Amino acid sequence: MYNSCLSYIISVDFGLATVGSKSNSTAGTINWMAPEVFACIEDSTAQYDFKADVWSLGITAIEMAEGCAPYMELSDTEIYTKIMHDPSPGLTWEEWSVIFNSFVDHCLCKDPSRRPSAEQLLSHPFITYNSYHMDDVKNRIAQHIQKGKAIHSNSFINAI
Repeated sequence: MYNSCLSYIISVDFGLATVGSKSNSTAGTINWMAPEVFACIEDSTAQYDFKADVWSLGITAIEMAEGCAPYMELSDTEIYTKIMHDPSPGLTWEEWSVIFNSFVDHCLCKDPSRRPSAEQLLSHPFITYNSYHMDDVKNRIAQHIQKGKAIHSNSFINAI
């Protein structure tokens, strides 16, 4: 995660970065890999595209909301089996809104041909509803950053 001075938080991960629109390499962090990325292990002719990033966004949303990505306690082999053969992971806490659950479910659609693109996700109610409140969110983040800086600047470590 990258926190800019303008109160924007940007999630960055180039683990599966590739040049072009399709790839068949399997580099990256296993918990965030889409089923079609794993398919490249089984079939060297299989390919994936940008929709694998949408899957990773869904996993990241779960991690940010619940503090831990799905399957963190499992071995790589168990993670592979779950992603390939079990239903998609989802939010586990009941307090999340219906539209947030829907957003995550859309991101984690196992069939990449049915999974929305990033552009399509911009029209999802979770994004459109929350965009109306973005200025308030940015202001709150800026306030928390300033509080953190104030606490840090008054810390014992800085006095040394």
